[in-house]
Amino acid sequence: MLDPDDQKIYYNDANGYTFDRAHRGWINDFDVNLSGNVNDRFYWGFTLGIHDVRYKGYSEYGETLVAGAGNEECGSVVYGDQRDIKGTGIDLKAGIIFRPVEESPFRLGLSVATPTWYDLTTSNETYMLNNSRFGQWDNGRSGESYEFHYNTPWKFGLSMGHVIGGQVAIGAGYEYTDYSASQNRINSGNYDYYGEEDSYTDEAMKVNTERSLKGVSTFKVGMEIKPDPTVALRIGYNYVTAGYEKDGVRDTKINSPGVAYASTTDYTNWKDTHRMTLGMGYRLNAWNIDLAYQYSATNGDYHPFQDFSSWTDSYAGERVGVSKVSNKRHQLLLTVGYTF
Repeated sequence: MLDPDDQKIYYNDANGYTFDRAHRGWINDFDVNLSGNVNDRFYWGFTLGIHDVRYKGYSEYGETLVAGAGNEECGSVVYGDQRDIKGTGIDLKAGIIFRPVEESPFRLGLSVATPTWYDLTTSNETYMLNNSRFGQWDNGRSGESYEFHYNTPWKFGLSMGHVIGGQVAIGAGYEYTDYSASQNRINSGNYDYYGEEDSYTDEAMKVNTERSLKGVSTFKVGMEIKPDPTVALRIGYNYVTAGYEKDGVRDTKINSPGVAYASTTDYTNWKDTHRMTLGMGYRLNAWNIDLAYQYSATNGDYHPFQDFSSWTDSYAGERVGVSKVSNKRHQLLLTVGYTF
């Protein structure tokens, strides 16, 4: 701890820790679609997606300080961080469905999605409150922000489906996207002849992304049964492989604005995701009502700080307070539609 009187650093231990985190925000999607078919055997479609991003995150970490052989409490320190991100994004999606046999409802599908090109601004506010034997003071930093581009990776998909007896539809799909190919580009502050701001690749963050993230496969299977022309019963299952390498870390040592403009250290290395869905639909003339339930479960390792083993070989094998966490989510979705 820094003594404000003599400007010397004194080291204290801690025997009590607290951590709070809260998030809120959204990515709104606005889609423009164009589609058609040829002889009811070849179907095609294009989608232009526009995205609006708003995010706020807050975290607070505190320690109770102790000193001496008796571990006598001698104060506390609290460290807070607030992160705001806002911006827009754009992408394109295209897909085709083909029935290879005219007399059969069996179909094959292919899809591709470009990266989502995000133009974002992030800002950070940090404060530290100290209540120790050296007195009380607080240090703050606010209003620091920078603009950058974030490009998600390409996404590719395959699908197939079939209808049995006009009442039972079954389908399966596979998607792949390589998150290690995500790109961060920093705005340079220089503008070209057309008034567009130049940007350059954040090389340090690129290396860490390639080391910590990997390709993700998504497998989907589903079935719909129509006991009556107006009623549909649905069941589905999704399996999504982990997007993080087993030893992937949030590296706080790299020379990147993504680190310099952040003051939090925690991260979660999430593993595979399982999703189960159940649904029911009802159609009345031009109206349709759909009710769906979805359950998803993901386990992960929560790291309050970067592992010592990723800092230096002398600490190889030491992990700093890693906790097993689980994210289980239940959702109930209701959709009402009208066909013109």
